[in-house]
Amino acid sequence: MDYYLPIWFQAIKLTTAVGSGIRCLPFVASAIISIVISGILLQKVGYYTVFMLVSAAFMSIGSGLFTLLTVSSDASHWASFGVIAGIGIGTGLQMPNIAAQVVLNRRQVSMGTALMMLGQSLGGGIFVSVTQSVLNNRLVDAVAQLGVSGLDASTVMNTGATQLTDLIPAAQLPAFVVLYNEAIVHGAFFVAVALSVVSMIGALCMEWRSVRKRQPASPFEDHGAEAEGIQ
Repeated sequence: MDYYLPIWFQAIKLTTAVGSGIRCLPFVASAIISIVISGILLQKVGYYTVFMLVSAAFMSIGSGLFTLLTVSSDASHWASFGVIAGIGIGTGLQMPNIAAQVVLNRRQVSMGTALMMLGQSLGGGIFVSVTQSVLNNRLVDAVAQLGVSGLDASTVMNTGATQLTDLIPAAQLPAFVVLYNEAIVHGAFFVAVALSVVSMIGALCMEWRSVRKRQPASPFEDHGAEAEGIQ
C-alpha cells in the first residue's frame, strides 16, 4: 500500500514526486501516531493480541476503501482512507516482535525476533514484485486497448508512472488515466485487501498472553541455568 499509493498520486492525479509525498502524509502520520499510542495502550491493556486484531480489521477496511478510488476522487476520500489504513499498519507493526518476547524464553527471543523481521521484509519484497507484475500486465492491456502507436510492452514496463503519462497523446490521456486507475486498483489495492484479510487469520491464531504477567520459566531456561551453575 505504501509503495503504490504514491504511484497513484503521480499517475492518476498527475502530481510531482514532492506533491505525491505531501499527499501521503495522512497515511504516514497516522501510522506513526498509532505506533506510539498502541505502545502506550499495550502497557494498560496488556494483551497484544487485541492490537493485532484491531490492526488487521483497520487494514482490511482501509485497503478495501482504497479500491473505491477513481480519477475524480478528491482529498476527502484518499486522505480519510489513508488515515484508516495507517492506523491499521501502525497499531500492529510492533506486536509480532512483542509477542515473540512474551511467549518465547530468553534463549529463543533473538531468533524469534529475527524471524519476525525476516517475514516482514521477505513478504514485502515478494508481494511488491507480484503486484508489479500484475500492474504491468494491465498497463500493457490498457495501451493495446487505446491503440497508442510507438508503445509496446517493454516500454510500458520500463517507464515510470509520470513519464508514461507523458508518452500518451493528449487526446487519449483522459481515457488512459482511467485505465491506469483501474490497473492500480485491481493490480495493487486488491492485493493489499487480500493480504489484510489473511492477516486476520494469523491474529486469531495468536495466544492470549499479557505483557504485564510474568510467564513461568521455560524448562530450557532452567536447564541452561543449572548448566551454567555447574560450570
